Amino acid sequence: MGDKIFIILMAAIVLSVGLAVIFLPQESFSENENRMLTTWEDIDPMAELSRGTLGERLSALYSDQFPFRTALIECKATAELLFGKSENGGVIPGQDGALIPRCEYSGDQKDNLRKNLDAINKFCERVSARVTFAVAPRAVDVLKSRLPSVFSPERAESAWELFDGTDFVDLKKFINEDGYNWFLTDHHWTARGARLAYEALAEPLGYTPFFDFEAVTVSESFCGTSWSKSGMYGTCPDKIELMRFSGDENFCVTDAEKIISGLYDEEKLETKDKYSVFLGGDYGHVKISDGEEKPRLLVIKDSYFNALAPFLCRHFELDVIDLRYFSGSVAKYAREQGIGEILILCGIDSLASAPTFEALVYGTK
Repeated sequence: MGDKIFIILMAAIVLSVGLAVIFLPQESFSENENRMLTTWEDIDPMAELSRGTLGERLSALYSDQFPFRTALIECKATAELLFGKSENGGVIPGQDGALIPRCEYSGDQKDNLRKNLDAINKFCERVSARVTFAVAPRAVDVLKSRLPSVFSPERAESAWELFDGTDFVDLKKFINEDGYNWFLTDHHWTARGARLAYEALAEPLGYTPFFDFEAVTVSESFCGTSWSKSGMYGTCPDKIELMRFSGDENFCVTDAEKIISGLYDEEKLETKDKYSVFLGGDYGHVKISDGEEKPRLLVIKDSYFNALAPFLCRHFELDVIDLRYFSGSVAKYAREQGIGEILILCGIDSLASAPTFEALVYGTK
């Protein structure tokens, strides 16, 4: 009788959960994880059955729509750490609330990094413009004192050894822990960290940096990508500061002569992706200018540049290309526009994630 009661109880629980997924309202987007969730509307049973993927899609549906999913994710992360696991979701819980993405790269990621560096080197050799290549560090490179005692910072250095023979500005040499230079819950630098990068690039790009910036806090509830991946949702959020200066409201981010935003899109502060307050997010090709005549600088970038743009726009008329969303030839565009100065700026993680920068070679001689 005890076995029968147990089986009936378990069956009732499984059935209840299954019915709850079917009948309860479904969410199509997870703000905590910053990703789309699978819903019933995304599944065509007959089409999935013909492809042999119906089971996989139903599994994704139940995983994404499971009742109390967010609370269970947090419980799982906490339990694993209590049982001695040193990371969760690829994120290392550090001291003082720091969530630091794991630093080791897989063999495929190292191959991507090599391919991207090779493409960038070829691009620099083949274009007539002067090219400056700068690489942003990672949280593990900056927040070293916050790493757990069992983690050796030297483990993070192996990826940088792949840059041997590459001429680049190593921005990790200029960004330190003295100050709020890196987000504790995200993989980006803060506006203060971007300011240090701006000062480091002054000599390579040939400008005298300004120092009249005022830090203005616009949010104290930013939970970034590391927070989303870790499942440790009880961690204290970051604050977002903007480095304002007189006249910065006159700058516009334009796409094909259409104004998209200014240097800051404060509506993004009401969303999960609050880092998009810088420039309003990522675009394939935009220009940043206040209408005054300045030297032109073509920037090939990832999202790290977004926080740096409010500094560089005081010296240059910026032509900004993100290869993740741009399908043309950068070299051809630079030739046609007569651009003589190019900055390639990205994070080392971007170089390791995919061979995106191989597109630079397209259109070069």
